[in-house]
Amino acid sequence: MDCLQWIIQSSHTDAQRTIERLVQQAGAIFFASSHQMPMALVYAIYSLCAHSEYVELLRTEATRKLDPKADNPFKHMVLLDAFLRESARLNPLDALSIQRKVMQPFVLPSGAQIPVGNLIAVPQQAVLRNGEIYHDPESFNPFRYLSAEGKLHHGGFTTRYTDVNSAYPYWGSPRKPCPGRWYVSETMKLALLHLIFNYDFKLAKERSPRSFFWTTALVPRMDTRVLLKERETTKCETL
Repeated sequence: MDCLQWIIQSSHTDAQRTIERLVQQAGAIFFASSHQMPMALVYAIYSLCAHSEYVELLRTEATRKLDPKADNPFKHMVLLDAFLRESARLNPLDALSIQRKVMQPFVLPSGAQIPVGNLIAVPQQAVLRNGEIYHDPESFNPFRYLSAEGKLHHGGFTTRYTDVNSAYPYWGSPRKPCPGRWYVSETMKLALLHLIFNYDFKLAKERSPRSFFWTTALVPRMDTRVLLKERETTKCETL
């Protein structure tokens, strides 16, 4: 994966291909990902520790379905994708999503009038734990996104980790979602597979708080410790 090459290839005009703009685009992406992707990865590691029954399932899936020579080596690893989505659902990086400032007055479908200058957002954390959207919303269950045949299905809403819609606003709005979400997805999958193939791990304190609010952001606690032990079994040669 080459982020810089992606920026170049997605620039279609001479004005977009100037060195100054390419540097600005790269800087914006790196700044945005400097804290959010590590936070999401930390929450995914917490989820692996808290739900260790999935570790061996993910190892087995990777052994059978990881294709390092393919353009998309994780294409058939549907459980890993579902695991990341469920971790994101229960551990959003912010209680709010799609935060906007009102530039002209408008009326919501509910009839609420929003004056100019107000800030408005989607209550992401509440949406992701809404029992009318997700069955048993407080439980961690990646299989909610998988069919009986082990394939990602559409139970009334999109199901991939990188998908976007009103039931899953983790990446923003469907009209203008996060453009770096595929980059985040690939990087997260590489990191998690390296971890599960090379280490056994657990939380030092299973019942201790693992996050806190900073304004509306949900931030991993710095004092949460994960204990790692190198595995003695053969490592995955493709990672």
